[in-house]
Amino acid sequence: MNDAFSRIIGHARAVARLRATLVAGAVPHAIVIHGPRRSGKAALAHALASALFAVEDAAKHPDFRLVERPRDEKTGKLKKAIPIDAVRALADHLRMSSFMGGAKVAVIDGADALSEEAANALLKTLEEPAPSAHVVLCAEDASRLPATVMSRSACIGLRRVPEEDIAAALVERGLAAPEAARAAFLADGRPGAALAFLPRQASDADGREPSMIDWYENEERRWNALRGAPIHKRFSLLADLAPPRADREEAVLRIRETLDAWQRFLRRELREGAPGAPANLRRLIRLRASLDANVQPRLLLERFALTLDR
Repeated sequence: MNDAFSRIIGHARAVARLRATLVAGAVPHAIVIHGPRRSGKAALAHALASALFAVEDAAKHPDFRLVERPRDEKTGKLKKAIPIDAVRALADHLRMSSFMGGAKVAVIDGADALSEEAANALLKTLEEPAPSAHVVLCAEDASRLPATVMSRSACIGLRRVPEEDIAAALVERGLAAPEAARAAFLADGRPGAALAFLPRQASDADGREPSMIDWYENEERRWNALRGAPIHKRFSLLADLAPPRADREEAVLRIRETLDAWQRFLRRELREGAPGAPANLRRLIRLRASLDANVQPRLLLERFALTLDR
């Protein structure tokens, strides 16, 4: 069996569970992998697909399909939901005979963004699965998936990976130990976030992804300044996250990235016993949940800024 899981960082229990299903020849037709943003859900799903195909990269296999939130063809803007047409096309693909005579695998990345119609269409596929067809749904919040979909799926929850495990994996991939430790801290237990610190072809002079470390440092400065600033200054500190006339979905993505960083800084403050940290963390969690509502992100940010404790 191809050892497709060797590059997965952490998540030993989830990997062991998937390995066992492969050895037993009992991989479920539907699997939900859920956990924090950039925690490695998609990487684990692709590893499973690669193992089923016995190849290095499932993405290059003709029997593999990836479904995710599309962009509008005319405006290029990210759509709010995965539409029903994408799921119908996927269902058609899964019903067809395998190109290579083996398994067919589909990964739905961001499955908690399925529209209601798309989720209902997916349910029909899960109720009557094609032979040797497997659908892996990756979701940050599994509670947003319909109960009928969850009841027909095996569920695997991913937790945050210890900093030392992430740092060791980054060192194995060529990052210097001090940089690996810093990246592991900033990633907050999320391997996907940590991997962004590795050198890439499109990197700057010192070998890191352009602006990645600088971005975290800027967010830390913003977070520290935000609480001590007067009200009008707080608003200006947040202005670039949701500028006027900005596309809502793009703004929400930017804000979620920022909240991930702020949450990391808050966890450190909690360990250090900062008096305002517990209340600020609760406010941040409420803000994150409110982003799913049809409310302007700028208004949510400003309300959050007004209530922060120093």
